Amino acid sequence: MIVFDAHCDTATRILDRGEPLFSNSGQLDLRRLLKFRGSIVCFAAFIAPRYSELSMGYYRYCAIVANLKREIDRNRDIVTLCRTAKDVSRAIAAQKVAAILTVEGGEALGGYLANMGRFVKDGVRAIAFTWNHDNLLATGCKGINSSTYGLTELGKQAVLLCNESNILIDVSHLSDRGFWDVCALSKKPIIASHSNAKGVYNDPHHRNLSDKQFQAIVRLGGVCGINLYPDFLAPNGARITDIIRHIEHFLALGGSSHVGLGCDFDGIEKTPEGIRSVSDLSKLFNELARLGYNDALINKISHRNFMRVFGFADS
Repeated sequence: MIVFDAHCDTATRILDRGEPLFSNSGQLDLRRLLKFRGSIVCFAAFIAPRYSELSMGYYRYCAIVANLKREIDRNRDIVTLCRTAKDVSRAIAAQKVAAILTVEGGEALGGYLANMGRFVKDGVRAIAFTWNHDNLLATGCKGINSSTYGLTELGKQAVLLCNESNILIDVSHLSDRGFWDVCALSKKPIIASHSNAKGVYNDPHHRNLSDKQFQAIVRLGGVCGINLYPDFLAPNGARITDIIRHIEHFLALGGSSHVGLGCDFDGIEKTPEGIRSVSDLSKLFNELARLGYNDALINKISHRNFMRVFGFADS
């Protein structure tokens, strides 16, 4: 089973805690990923609000990426940093972990779009302009007047530059207005790397997507990754059945080629019952099979949909 996880915060966590990538106290590490016969993981450089001053955000990004690259180099026999489809194919053929670099928080740019060139050089393949709060690019989902304000002028320029640079735009933490601004401007597919269905649970955190938002992602050819944070799945804790409810809601909206996984491991302090870490994801796929999902659809959800939108298609 190949697994594509479109979002984890492990790269940031291991830097802050001084822990290794191979085996650590978090929810995701290389040791546990080896359970799968090939896996693709998007390691996000998360720029917290305390790094919002211009230079701080950029230097924080550089520190996270430098540490992740050191850890990958120490474990080069089991993980490789991938930028292209060929890189990913080679990693999977060798049963290695294919590591993809992403960014969560436009503060990483340090206020200068020219720093997008550094992202391209590093191999960044997706960027979320905001976390929950406002910055120079956009209003976040918990920002001031989030229903009114979206992308700034700098954010609108960033959309076009991402399109030119082959960097996917991740709308998971944007305000509603910001989401629609991106849809209007982007000429390429967009992703919601770790968001769920508001039609199943209208979470108080304003992180889940409405049906109209998901359908817009579908029209643009994008993909939404299901987030495993219980507070986004159900009102009083969550189980594997709740994860599947969100998957099935998106499938009913024509999402068979547009839903995947964005587990948010190491960015969440709790997980659904039965899934303590990345090694337990097989339980989700086993339950889908028990419910009658065919192998083709399970493979789409587990990895092929995100592989397609990232340009790593294996078919």
